[in-house]
Amino acid sequence: MDKLLAITILTFKEGIRQRVLLGVSLGAVVLLTIGVLIAGFFMRDLNKILVDFALSIAGVGGLLVPFFIGLNMLAGDIEKRTIFTILSQPVSRWHYVIGKFLGLSLLTFVVCLVLSIFGICAVLAGKYIYGAVYFKKFSAAAYFLAAFFSYWGINVLLSMALLWSAVTTSSFLAMLLTLATYLIGHTLDDIVAFVNSNAPNNITEEIIRDVVSYVQYGVPNLAAFDLKLSAAHGLIPALSDLLILFAYGGAYTAGILMVSILIFNKRDIV
Repeated sequence: MDKLLAITILTFKEGIRQRVLLGVSLGAVVLLTIGVLIAGFFMRDLNKILVDFALSIAGVGGLLVPFFIGLNMLAGDIEKRTIFTILSQPVSRWHYVIGKFLGLSLLTFVVCLVLSIFGICAVLAGKYIYGAVYFKKFSAAAYFLAAFFSYWGINVLLSMALLWSAVTTSSFLAMLLTLATYLIGHTLDDIVAFVNSNAPNNITEEIIRDVVSYVQYGVPNLAAFDLKLSAAHGLIPALSDLLILFAYGGAYTAGILMVSILIFNKRDIV
């Protein structure tokens, strides 16, 4: 446990040293300030626009961690041979993978939390500037709930980023695969709905339909973690739905991490 904690803290500090929090925070302040000013042009939907914009900024900021930091942690360490320094210590490979994930997850949580706080400050500023009458539907509970599940979905993507880093030998290829996972995960529902909208007319369409039906159970449904629409209307989803979504994200992340450890244990990194 001490070894795992040490790698987690080391990974978190390494991310902090890259000044990701400072850069993301400054960018978020600028964008949210602009968002408050632009929202004035849409007086009827002030609450919806500001909440949606604030949560989008928090989500994009959180995505910077797996894409621009996480992918360099494993694939970059292998390419630069810095991983030998860590593994030369009495540390197993599963300690390394899980420690990296926990450290990056903690960093993602801090980034999402900071940006979510900036975001709700922007909403409150809009409420002060334009009047409380436009923010009757605003719910702080729905806002932070949507922010948490956005972070939970990023955790799933982060586990996939570590999997692709363990499979490939190039950080660039791992980034492409992670990007593909992100795009498919956010369009999966639309693809399934489109394929199932009409009955197949030929063997090719039937094969495509069968392939999509199998793929939807293997690729993470990242769109399910997007609760911005309900938060923008001040609505909180049913508790049963939230528990299922939480369990889905946790189980998928745990399963992908187990596969990543198995692959990384058998990988020759010499």
